[in-house]
Amino acid sequence: MSVHVYTEWGKLKEVIVGNCINFNIDNFDDIFRYLYELKKTKITKPKLYATYVKERQEDLDNFAKILESFGVKVKRPEPLTKVKVLKTPFFTSMMNAVGSPRDMFFCIGNEIIETPPVDRNRYHESMLLYDVFLDYFKKGARWSAAPRPRLGSKNSHFIDWRKFKPSFEMSDKNNDYDIGFDAANCLKFGKDILMNIGNINHELGYFWLKTHLKDKFRIHPVTICNTHIDGMMMPIRKGVLLINPLLKSKIHLLPEALQKWKMIPTVSLKKCFNYPIGHVQLASFEGMNTNVFSIDENTVCVRDQAPIVGERLEKEGFKVISVQIRHSELFGGGPHCVTLDINREDSLDECF
Repeated sequence: MSVHVYTEWGKLKEVIVGNCINFNIDNFDDIFRYLYELKKTKITKPKLYATYVKERQEDLDNFAKILESFGVKVKRPEPLTKVKVLKTPFFTSMMNAVGSPRDMFFCIGNEIIETPPVDRNRYHESMLLYDVFLDYFKKGARWSAAPRPRLGSKNSHFIDWRKFKPSFEMSDKNNDYDIGFDAANCLKFGKDILMNIGNINHELGYFWLKTHLKDKFRIHPVTICNTHIDGMMMPIRKGVLLINPLLKSKIHLLPEALQKWKMIPTVSLKKCFNYPIGHVQLASFEGMNTNVFSIDENTVCVRDQAPIVGERLEKEGFKVISVQIRHSELFGGGPHCVTLDINREDSLDECF
């Protein structure tokens, strides 16, 4: 089976589920702090207990089995057996596991796109999926990679996303900055792609993606969060959005047609787990509750720590699959992040 996916909700036939063996955040540098909004933390070397990694891996393995029970074919990245030091002409970092394949790889139509990483820690994640992608390529999928970023400190645009106003003009001001964006900045709506843009790196990424995809898709740029959009909203059926309560004040920023969709809010709570001193959380509780994953337009995987979200979806007629994915805030990934849908029964529809 090759690559075929146009939406976030078509009937799922094949998926990649992440591995977090040897997951690490040892490269706690200036870019990492900016990306995860950790500039004010006093922690210089964050901790990540092996127990948490083990529990997370157990949950990923179990999630894969749950998806297989629905007849979905599941593939996994190669486990990271040893953490290796990475060196480029511009930086030194550590290799990391592919715990959240959604972040770095964008599958659209019959194509796999490796997005240009904005985090040095994730520069070579694609090597752990090389054999999987090669197999899809042999079966007829397109396999592309955006230009590799330099990721020097001066090549990253450090700005509060709330103050960023895209100009959508190519000029000399862009020269110092890399083309850089995560695949998780984008959501698929058939003919339309919603893309969050929080800095100049993302803006250049928007230009690149628009040029690469040409006229087959319409890309709608928005600025509603710092980077990953799937913690702010998730389309779970044509015409229905699950939204983070923080999005309510930004609805007017969405494309006009999308503003007319039915919106189901998740739960606004501050935190669900107190990690020991020295640990840093890479995602919010609200974001992880919104980060659901659809098996089809009627069936949604929701974290077991978000029972109220599940109840709300059930009242709307959805079948809810409660999934244990512990430490989602600590690892920065919920059910949508830890999966990469490869093949769905859907088509290039007009959704807007």
